[in-house]
Amino acid sequence: MCTKFGLLHQVESCVHNWIYQSITNNMLYLTVEPEKMAFAIWTTVEGLFHANKQSRVIILHHEFHSTVVRTFFINDYYKHMKVFTGSLCDVSTPSPGPS
Repeated sequence: MCTKFGLLHQVESCVHNWIYQSITNNMLYLTVEPEKMAFAIWTTVEGLFHANKQSRVIILHHEFHSTVVRTFFINDYYKHMKVFTGSLCDVSTPSPGPS
């Protein structure tokens, strides 16, 4: 029969494995610490993503505004802009208006 502590340890191990298998090796090296609880690992990973968010927004805004219409057929341009809009939505930033 599992004790409460044994069950908690088993769940903790499962979450550790899931997190470590879901992130890249580079990020893994930034988050691995012996005896670190799964919540602390998750918080570290979340912090790394939020720190990268503003850089990603700046890059996407630059690419969005530097895209030239004449290099695309109209359908391709529309698809290209739709991808940028989706990417900006992924980082919770409204699509930029005309500049």
